[in-house]
Amino acid sequence: MRTAVVVMSKIPQPGFTKTRLNTVLTGQESADFHLACLKDICSAIKMSGLPGYIYYAAPDEALFPTPHSIEADLWGWSSEDRAYFKMYPQQGADLGERLYHAAREILNDYEAVLLLGSDMPEITPELIWEAQANLSNSEITIGPALDGGYYLLGIKQASPYIFQNIPWGTAEVFNITLQRIRTNLIRYSVLPPKMDIDTWDDLKTFCIGSQTDEDNSIRYLAAYKMATALVTKYSAPRKGV
Repeated sequence: MRTAVVVMSKIPQPGFTKTRLNTVLTGQESADFHLACLKDICSAIKMSGLPGYIYYAAPDEALFPTPHSIEADLWGWSSEDRAYFKMYPQQGADLGERLYHAAREILNDYEAVLLLGSDMPEITPELIWEAQANLSNSEITIGPALDGGYYLLGIKQASPYIFQNIPWGTAEVFNITLQRIRTNLIRYSVLPPKMDIDTWDDLKTFCIGSQTDEDNSIRYLAAYKMATALVTKYSAPRKGV
């Protein structure tokens, strides 16, 4: 099955991306952590061998009208990354419209699309292959996030009901989406639950999770290395306290 992988991402600029981490981190640190997550996710996509696309959102989209405006300086990408991933601006008033638009565009050229966020660096080639394989026997595959959202949505048809009137950013996203799928009697499959990293507590939990990482795969992630450095920095007792 001809399948493409789409990553939905904000441009990693301080004050625009990963702002929920700014309760502890600086804007630059939050943006750098976002870059580390993207590095891990994009590495997994490249290892999977599936075509990769980045649909990006900019803080002022008038300043970033074309993919040519967002070269390596903003993303920290190598020439290999820029050659592998095609980049397009997101279009739509909310996340649902943006996901729907990206899915429709990609499905003009592919039989299936896997839509990913940029908050879950533990994406692996194996997980991507599992999602693709699921679509051989189902119309939709979905990966629930522990915060109530989802980190992956694989579809073969861009149906508006999956994306419209969803309370994005809440703990009800996965349940409502799954209810919509069931109501429409669509065959679906569910991937293993994973944790998005949105908040400082998420970041600390991500570091703790490596202690039960049997094959040490988490420890090799760029996001893990940065997370441990940040947790160490901000958890250290201050002098004179």
